[in-house]
Parts: sequence; C-alpha cells; structure tokens
Amino acid sequence: MKKLVAAFIAVVCLISCQNNSSSKEADLLYFIPKKSAYIIKTTQATDFYSAIDSSQLLNKDILIESGLKNGINFLQPYLQSANNLICLVPDKNRIKNYLLITTKLPDNIDLDSIQNKSVETFKLKGTTYKKYSFNKTTVFTSFHKNTFLVSNSKSLLESVLTNAEERLKENPALRMAFKGADKKKSSIFINHNYLDTQLDKIFPNLQIPIFHLADWSVLDLDINNKKIAVNGITTSNFNKDKLLKVFQNVGVYKNDLAKVTPTSSAGFYSFTYAKIDNLEKNLANYRNDSLQIPPDHILRYSKEAGIIYSEKSKVLALQTTDPTLAADVFETPTIPESEFRGEKIYNLLPTQNFLKYLNPLVEEMDLKFYVFIESFMVFSEDKEALQDIISNFQNGSTLENQEFYQSSLENLTEASSLMFVTKISQFKTVLKQNLSEDNIEDFNNLKLDDFSIAALQFVQNEGFAHVHGVLDKSENSNEKIQETTSIKLEAPVSGPAYVVQNHENNQPEIAVQDEKNQLYLFSTQGKLLWKKQLSSQITGKIHQVDLFKNGNLQLAFSTQSSLEIIDRNGNTVKPFPIEFKDAITQPLAIMDYDNNRNYRFVITQGKNALMYDKAGKLVKGFDFKKTENEISNPPKHIRVKNKDYILVPEVNGKLHILSRQGKERITVKGKIELSENAWYLYKDDFISISSTGELLHIDQQGKITRETIAYPLNVKLDADKNNLVWMSENFLNINGVEITMDFGLYTSPKLHVVNGKTYIAVTDTQAQRVYVFNNKGKLLSNFPVYGTSEIDMSESKNEGFAVKAEDDSILYYRF
Repeated sequence: MKKLVAAFIAVVCLISCQNNSSSKEADLLYFIPKKSAYIIKTTQATDFYSAIDSSQLLNKDILIESGLKNGINFLQPYLQSANNLICLVPDKNRIKNYLLITTKLPDNIDLDSIQNKSVETFKLKGTTYKKYSFNKTTVFTSFHKNTFLVSNSKSLLESVLTNAEERLKENPALRMAFKGADKKKSSIFINHNYLDTQLDKIFPNLQIPIFHLADWSVLDLDINNKKIAVNGITTSNFNKDKLLKVFQNVGVYKNDLAKVTPTSSAGFYSFTYAKIDNLEKNLANYRNDSLQIPPDHILRYSKEAGIIYSEKSKVLALQTTDPTLAADVFETPTIPESEFRGEKIYNLLPTQNFLKYLNPLVEEMDLKFYVFIESFMVFSEDKEALQDIISNFQNGSTLENQEFYQSSLENLTEASSLMFVTKISQFKTVLKQNLSEDNIEDFNNLKLDDFSIAALQFVQNEGFAHVHGVLDKSENSNEKIQETTSIKLEAPVSGPAYVVQNHENNQPEIAVQDEKNQLYLFSTQGKLLWKKQLSSQITGKIHQVDLFKNGNLQLAFSTQSSLEIIDRNGNTVKPFPIEFKDAITQPLAIMDYDNNRNYRFVITQGKNALMYDKAGKLVKGFDFKKTENEISNPPKHIRVKNKDYILVPEVNGKLHILSRQGKERITVKGKIELSENAWYLYKDDFISISSTGELLHIDQQGKITRETIAYPLNVKLDADKNNLVWMSENFLNINGVEITMDFGLYTSPKLHVVNGKTYIAVTDTQAQRVYVFNNKGKLLSNFPVYGTSEIDMSESKNEGFAVKAEDDSILYYRF
C-alpha cells in the first residue's frame, strides 16, 4: 500500500505538470461514493495520522486495513488545500479502497525522480480517465467537473464517474454534516448504515442502544498524549426513523448514574428526559405501537434511566424526581424482602416491570429485586448485584468519585440525551462476550490498554444531535481503597478481626473468633485455612511471635482462662496452652526487651502480674509483688533510649514504673486520677489521660505535668514516640490538627504504621463508617467506608485492613 500511494504521488506530479491551470472550486460532495464508510477531510494528513499512531489507539483495525491508513501518510504534500476529501470504501467487509477528491493540484513539481512511467487513456460513456503504471504500481485518475479524482480501484472510479446511483450527491444528512464540520480541524465523517452493519456482524449479541442512531456523523478530533477528544454532530434524513430522534423535544437533565456506578464496574449508559410525555410518544412512534405509560406510573416521577454493567451482571437504575412520591406510586411494601447494611431490598412484582415502555433504549430483563439509594431506584435479577451496588455506594467507591472520570467530564457537557461511559479494561471483557468468532483475533489486537476510560454523549437538538466524546488516559493519583473480600462466619463475630502475616509468602491473613468460641484463619481472598474450637473468648489482641527464632510465626493470645500459642496450621505449640484456675482479668501483654525474640508473656489476674518465658515457665528474677488494688490495664513495656520500663497501673490511680526485674524504677511524684486509657511513650514522656480529661505527662524523674485539652469529655488516646492522637465525642485531634466529625458513637482512635506510613483509624459504629487519616490529619481518598468495628491493618507491603461488617461477617479492604 505504501508503494501504491507513493506511486500515486508521482502521478499527481506528472498530471500537475500537464495541467497547472487554476480551476473553479467544485462541489466535492458530487463524487462521494455511495458506499463510503468513512470520509476524511484534512489538510494535515501526516500530522493527523501521526497523532492517531502515537495514541496507540489501534494496532490492527477491525474495520479498516491498517496498510491503507499507513499509505495515506504519503499524500500529505499534495493535500494542502482545504478542498479535498479521502473517501474510504469497503470491499468484502474490509476497507481496502480509497477515492481522493480534490480541487487543487500542486505546481512546479520535479518529475526527474519518476522512473518507468507509462500512461494509458480510457474513455467510458463520454468520460475520460487514465491509468498510470510504474514501479509495479497502478492508480486511476480523472478530471471531471473541475475536480481531480484518484483511486486505487478501477471499478470504484468508473462507478462514480458514470453512474449517478453510485454517488451520494443528493444526501441531505451528509450535506448537513458537512455544514457542521469545523473548517479549521481535521474531520471524520461516519456512515452509520455501514457502521451498524459491521457492528452487528462483529458483536451480534450486544444489547446496547448504539445501533441505528443516525445516518451520518461528523467528528472533529483533538489528539494529544493524554486523551483523544471528539466533538461534532449526527444527522439523519427526514424520512428515516433513527434512534436519536426519540429524544426530539424531550429535553435533558444532568447524567448522574455515575453516582451509583461501582468503580469496579465496566461502565454504564444512561438517558435523560425532561418531558416524559414526549419521550413516550416518540418511542411509540419508533416502535410503531400504541403503548402508553399509565397516568400515575413510576416513570412519570423519574428523569434518568440506564444500565450499569457491574462485575458479575447488569442492573437497571432509575433516577426519580422525588424518592418519597416514587415509593408511594410504586406501592413499595412496608416489609422488605431483606436488608443489607441498613438498606431495604424489596421483591419486584411481575406487574411492576416497566421495561416495555422504554424499549429499545432498554432491553427486556428478568428483574426481581430493587432498592432505593438516595434519589435512585436500582433493579436487578439477583440480590447479590444490589448488595454490590450498596457496598460500593456506601464506601464511596463509585465512578463519580474517581479522578479519571472527572477528567473525562472536562470534554463533555453536563447534561445529555444519551451517554455511554466505559472503563476500558473491564468493558473489553463485556464486548468479548458478545464478539463473533471471526473477529476475536482482530479484537485482541485493539490497543486500548493505555486508556482508562471512554465516554460518548449525544445531545439531541432540532433535526440533529451534538456529539462529544473522549478517550482518556488519566488515572487516580490518590490512594485507592477497595472492598475485596466479604467473609461470613458460622456464628456472630466476637471481638475485632486481626490481620496477621503468613510467614511462608509474606501475605496478610485474617484471624477472627465467633461467639461459639471458634477461631478462624482466612486468606484475604476469603478462603478458610482452618478453624479451631477454643474453651472461651479471647481477651484482647491476637499477637504474632517467632517463638523458635526461625522465621516461622505463631499466634499468641489469652482467653479468659488460658495462655495460648498456635502455629499457622492451627496446631497448639507445646508446652502451651497454660491453663489457669483463676480468671485472667486483662489481655495478654508480650515483652521483647531487646528485639531478640526472647519473649516475656505477662498474664494479669486481679492484683497479680505473672511473667512466663517461651517454655511456659515463670520468669525468675521478676520480683514484682502483687498490687494493693486490681490492675486496671495490661502491664506495658516502654523503652526510652537504652532503658526499659514496665508500667503497671492500679484502679485507684497508682502507677508503678518498673525495671525489667520488677523493681520500682521511677517513683511518680503526685496523685493521678487515671482513666481507662493506656500509657504511651511520646517524645520521651509517658503520657495518658486523666479521669477529668487532662493530658498527663510523666518525665523520667517522675514529675507529672497536666495539659488541658479543648474537649475533656470521654477522651480516648493513642500515641507513639512521634504521633499524638486523641478523640472526645465527635472531636478528633491528630498531632494538633483538630477535626470535627459528624455526631456518632466512635471507637478509640488507633495508630497504624505500615511501610513507613502512619495512619489513624476510627469507626463510627452508629453510622457504620470507617475513617482513615494520615498523620497530618487528612482523610484518605474514598473514605469513609462501611464497617461496624475498630479495624486492624496489615503490616505487609500489601496494605489493607479487616473490619467487622454485619453480625456474622467481616470485610477486607485493600489500598
């Protein structure tokens, strides 16, 4: 093809030297072949095709021979006039032929480089055309009506010269499209009749209202290294029924379906209508039937409808003008079929199905369930699809909240008649499921992976529709959060779920206990690895230790009556468990003074703190006598520089600061009114909260300093050497940054250090919302998400966290 077009250039040079007289501008549309699939109008062919190539949009074309596209690059020196067209014409379902139509030829071209030229002249029905052959290449040319024509196909040139039926000169829709083209930009004219035929062959099972939209479209392209934007119009002949005409005089609203479309979905399409009566009439005319929407029907209380392509199925969404009225009109029952995360899911009665009124904009679906989400009603064939919509909406994991979607909107209008939005990677899977076998190889060669999203919209006007579209490479720059796993237990969850590390593959796993005292270990994909029956409830945190200093990790924890150590396969590690006759009153404390895995396990029983080694023996040399009053928190090891301290608080406010041997190392000077908060190290001070809401500092000489905080009621504290976080009611303070939260019931704030980054997590158990901030007080992107308990974060490179969901289930989120 490159040789063919290069030869054509030589022919142009030759002819231009034979006839360099100027001619009157002719009507370019006169010779457009009737079967033209696409028409290119550009004065900068090289730049135009280079931009397409650099975008990596197509590697091998389904509809156009790639060689033809490459060959046309050689035409650039001879297409400097605005008065030229390149018509691309199919041959056996592939576009192999072209016809160049131009009114101006270049002057003063040197022909010395052209070798072995031969020229033949032919006459056909009073018309003359020539055949130029050289370098094993043949092209056909003709001057007619002040227009110069060139084609690689003899039959194509002959047909447009001699047969008026093979030309499109009297096509009103095409002429309207030409009038709407931007004369300063490269434009592509698309023949929808041809496009519909090809799409139907390629995707025979595709049920999307993108067929029979119009007769012609003209698109002006704006291509750069980040996106491809198109703008233009679609036109239709007046005597033809095209789908976009159903939006004539209907009006538009803002397309809002992205608000309930999960980020994980393949995309959606939606259509809006300000005048449902006109849409009803237009659809009936298009279908050629007399269907009428009943007077008090749900559709009369709606303004947008569409299909969301979720991961496993598709759902229908309807945006109402008034959700309360819509629920009344739809006769929503008082008692739902089920509930999921506080949202009521209802059965859809067969008599409530309304899809026939929206056909062909929406195909028939076997809808069985629906749910109200703010102003939307969402319908599906199964409850799982609705649960997915609910989960993602509550977590803020919807397209509307994604940067790449917001970037695509910059090239679109806010409101449109019909809008298509696809996430490229996922939607290729949807298309492939509807692909004919003959086109699988070509489809696999589509180079779309560099693009994150595609959007196309139509805004119907009087007699035509505006078109806007974009292929965008933008991605989210912020940290992403996605609910990846939902796990259901055999009984209600008891206590938090803990994220532990699998030492064999360094992947996170989830340990959790239910109310029947069963301990489970799951992968973060939801696979049950094992479960183990315990005698009682776990008290406090599940720790991990390397008891044998070989890199193999075990789970360590206390129950109400035992100290347990279990290996990663669920087997008890000997000599554990250690059983106790008296109740264990505080969670297990583990101390590793020198980070050398010589662990000390501290069990609290009332006034006694008992320290055991890895052999299950009481540690000799720890001589702490029992306290006068009950111990109020687990003993805690804190290291300051090269000194070790063990803090043991009593319920009466007395604080013991001990050495490794259990001797008083610091005598606290003064009386302390302790709260339930633990003690922490912060900037070389021991800190906690008093019962009156003051921040207590104790230095290494035992001096107490009291700091008043702004909101002293029910203060909850967490800290490390560099970070100080406290919360009082709905006021959260992160390193001095004050954050006013919504009113609710909050868990204690918790610091999590993962991969060198510090996160602060808190859960509103009343609103069932999990918030995660960085240590500068900034809420992470896409938070809050759904959850009903405090969270536990993975400390592996695969960042994520586990949280309780419903009574008997837990979730895992991944960053």
